[in-house]
Amino acid sequence: MRNLMLSNSLFSYLVIVFAFLMFVGFCDAQITWVHTYGGVDDEGGYSVAQTTDGGYIVAGYTYSYGTADVSAYLVRTNEMGEVIWTQYFGDATYNVAQSVAQTSDGGFILAGYSGEYGDYDVYVVKTDETGSVQWTGTYGGSLDDVAYSIAQTTDGGYIIAGYSQSFDDGAWGDVYVLKLNSTGDTVWTRTFGDIDEDYAYSVKQTTDGGFIIAGYSRYSGIGDMYVIKLDASGEPEWQRNYVGDVAYSVAQTSDGGYVIAGWIDYYDFDVRIIKIDAAGDTVWSRIFGGYEEDESYSVAATSDGGCVVAGYTNSFGAGADDVYLLRLNSTGDTVWTRTFGDEDDEEGYCVAQTSDGGYVIAGYIEYYGSDEVYLIKTDSMGFVSISEKDLQEPDVISIDVYPNPFNSSCEINVPAQSKVSICDITGNVVYAPSEDGQNVHSQTRTIIWKPADEISSGMYFATAVLNDGRVISERVIYLK
Repeated sequence: MRNLMLSNSLFSYLVIVFAFLMFVGFCDAQITWVHTYGGVDDEGGYSVAQTTDGGYIVAGYTYSYGTADVSAYLVRTNEMGEVIWTQYFGDATYNVAQSVAQTSDGGFILAGYSGEYGDYDVYVVKTDETGSVQWTGTYGGSLDDVAYSIAQTTDGGYIIAGYSQSFDDGAWGDVYVLKLNSTGDTVWTRTFGDIDEDYAYSVKQTTDGGFIIAGYSRYSGIGDMYVIKLDASGEPEWQRNYVGDVAYSVAQTSDGGYVIAGWIDYYDFDVRIIKIDAAGDTVWSRIFGGYEEDESYSVAATSDGGCVVAGYTNSFGAGADDVYLLRLNSTGDTVWTRTFGDEDDEEGYCVAQTSDGGYVIAGYIEYYGSDEVYLIKTDSMGFVSISEKDLQEPDVISIDVYPNPFNSSCEINVPAQSKVSICDITGNVVYAPSEDGQNVHSQTRTIIWKPADEISSGMYFATAVLNDGRVISERVIYLK
């Protein structure tokens, strides 16, 4: 009997060790990395989604590229975070993409705002899988109208949420909800709010075909989290205010309820997470943070019934603002927390669980004098393995064009081992030089561009994508 007991104990021990090794192997198999994207001026990433091929699509803004002061910015990467392509959109002075989603046809839909200060319109761009524009739409009136969130609906159309001053009698701004069909035509619009400010920052379609919206309301005079449940036709089923200053994100959970993330002015700003049931009644609420400012901007439901939250913390981490990642279980208890960054500012604006059980976070990083899009891929425990190469100071890189302007041909000096293209102001590639014959020992290479006869005079952009994912660009003026 004693030998049998020993054998059973040994067998149990071996099973536990084997299971542990399998878990470690699984964790080791998960891809992790950190990348930044951008040019010599400021960029930021507001939204990220995993694509059907395992890569990622990031939307935000860029001061470095495009013809406008600020252009809407779209970056497509592979599963390693390496750039496949970048696109920028918008002809107005300010053009910003706040939200992006992959569509059922493999393309992408992004929403944000476009216009001049004080006269923004909701701005929507539909692209194909290569980022080429299929259609664009602007929506709104004579004052500011802004979209913060977009999602494709089960009928192939789109639901958008933001705020409108044009359709608010008090002109402070009301929650603005738009339902579009698949080609961007308006199906219906709704506004919600009181005489003070009411904004929507997040919208999702719910399992019953309706919609859940989260934002902000000054109904109480000091600001509350504001949540609205709509039916499929946009009619309100219920509206609730919750203690907490702003709700930036909402996600439906596996039990049919919802989890809401934002912040509350408690000691200072603190992360505020509320779990509600399908009728809007509070199930639990939590506050996280320290004695400095801490905010959450995004929440995603996880496959185990819990949630993951992203934002920034000034209380913890390496100094200044750091990306703040929190993992909670289904009852709101902390599973783990992580911070990412250094002594400069970093913030996380959007988080999603990935197909391998890890997480991807998009935001911005203050990176050697300018802001860059910051994209982080973690494992299931929120860890990232960063090599020395990932942390080294970036080289000073640029594109030199001579002469510029030119009327026959020009020399374009670019970093060696980079993928180069020349695009017109709409983002269409007009010339892509061969990469054959590159000298791997050289720091730069020279491209001679002699525009074809059909190329018209105007402004073009020489763009180089580096091996580490960074993108640089320079304007080229062609005068026939």
